Amino acid sequence: MSQLITLLPVDDSWVVRSSHLARELPFRSGAQAETTARRIAAETAREGRPATLEIYLRDGSLAGRILYSAAAAA
Repeated sequence: MSQLITLLPVDDSWVVRSSHLARELPFRSGAQAETTARRIAAETAREGRPATLEIYLRDGSLAGRILYSAAAAA
C-alpha cells in the first residue's frame, strides 16, 4: 500500500502530514514544506515502499498528485 504524504495550508503556514510521521511538520514557507514532503516521499520509495504526495493550494483544491514507485530491492 502506498504511503500518503499530504502538503496543505493551515492558517498562514503549511504542514506536511503522513500517518507514518510521529507528528505533522509545520512550515512558514510553502517551498520549504514542498521540499521536505518530496524528500520524505523519495526516501520512502528508496526504502522499497511506494509513496503518493498530494499538494493542496490555499483555496483547498488539489494542485497535484505525485507518485513515487518503490525502488527494487538491491
